[in-house]
Amino acid sequence: MAIFGMRTGEPRRAGVSGSERDRPGLRRAVLLTVVTLVAGLMLSVTATLATEASAADAMPAPARGCKDTPDGPRILAAYSIKDGELTHRKGTDCVAARQIWARFAELIPAERRTMLTRFELLTRREQGAEVFQNRNLRTWTLAVSQGLEPDLDYILIHEYAHLLTLGPEQVPPVTDANLARVSVTCPTYFTGEGCSKGGSLINQYVNWYWPVRHRQISNRDQNSDDIPRLARLFPRRFVTAYAATNPGEDIAESFAVFVTRHRRPAPTIIATRKVNFFWNRPAMRRLRSQIRANL
Repeated sequence: MAIFGMRTGEPRRAGVSGSERDRPGLRRAVLLTVVTLVAGLMLSVTATLATEASAADAMPAPARGCKDTPDGPRILAAYSIKDGELTHRKGTDCVAARQIWARFAELIPAERRTMLTRFELLTRREQGAEVFQNRNLRTWTLAVSQGLEPDLDYILIHEYAHLLTLGPEQVPPVTDANLARVSVTCPTYFTGEGCSKGGSLINQYVNWYWPVRHRQISNRDQNSDDIPRLARLFPRRFVTAYAATNPGEDIAESFAVFVTRHRRPAPTIIATRKVNFFWNRPAMRRLRSQIRANL
């Protein structure tokens, strides 16, 4: 069941508190956002984005599309990001990748995405998007698969919510060598990336909306591809079934609903109170207005 009529049965990815994924040398942060969304809630992406090639640019013009085959690579193109601009590093430089990044940059204010230093275009087999820490643990990569329209805006906002709630200002990064120790000694919510600050958004959110027994159920369910058990047990606590995966996905889904819905919901159930968690914060309302200016 999805309280706001959005997603109901998306697959989940394994990880620590649902926020990591196996990748050599990297700890993944809050992974896949799948795309089976009901069209009535979403706002369509209608702007046509121009290519960044110019006559004065010596770089070759990007290809219109990235070749994407069933047995092809997972990462189709990789770029570094500096001052909001992409520089092609790997794979095929294609318009599809640059359009997705341009849309993200259009939605999210520049000062809110300075932690991103890498962008990847993924095969459409991934059917989603993810963000994860880079090796230095303070900068992040955004990876998005091809073919996510018409749900691209919602997915990009969801992924930004992970950066908002898991970035170094909210969760100080922890090295691999210290991760196990910190996970045991952390007096606040341990996200998988580190020990959240006491006043961080995710620590407050978890304290209010995620009892210990729910976190235990979530941890036991991490390797299941079924609808999260918490969604079946307590459907009125979550804005979507996918939100019940773990606290990281829950706060990201609530933020995405907060931004994309037109009005503040009545706080009649826990799911809507979670959305109002953001409505109750002036800084979040200002951020919402900035993002919605380009929706």
